[in-house]
Amino acid sequence: MAGNPLSCEIKGRYRSGYGFELHIPAGLRACNGWHRGWMIPLGKRTEDRYVTFGCGPNSSDMSEVGVESWASELIESFLIEPDRQEARLISRKSIRLGEEPAVRFVIRFRPAGAVEDVVEENVTAFRAGAEGDAVDSYHFGLDLTTIASQYERDRATFNAILRSWVFIGAPLP
Repeated sequence: MAGNPLSCEIKGRYRSGYGFELHIPAGLRACNGWHRGWMIPLGKRTEDRYVTFGCGPNSSDMSEVGVESWASELIESFLIEPDRQEARLISRKSIRLGEEPAVRFVIRFRPAGAVEDVVEENVTAFRAGAEGDAVDSYHFGLDLTTIASQYERDRATFNAILRSWVFIGAPLP
């Protein structure tokens, strides 16, 4: 990504129209990054250290597979991506995102041409759509991307955001 090109103005408690809210820690601000997704830069504009969070609709076959299988497929895709040299799964466990069952995993790799490893931590949960919604379920994600030397520091911020996550209603279609 080569740093943070975005203007970030969201701070404090963030209530999403997509059925969740979370707390952005003091001193940090979130940016609207893409449709149904946001980013919280953790370092200088030139650093690739950030937390992302958001949601998206699942296809009906993904809803049937469940979050554990979906996470397995996501991990596999991360591990075989050509730009992630020496990618390895550090940990994987079942947790909760808000009140929903979730999968949390950590992957470490060396980007092509980089001098330091990158650590990515991902928490993913599924949640049913609203009655009458054209979508069976949605996936919700909270992700940390940081350099290995800053991982413990950035992970503390990530954990604070994770603990603050609350589902507040059905996602908007």
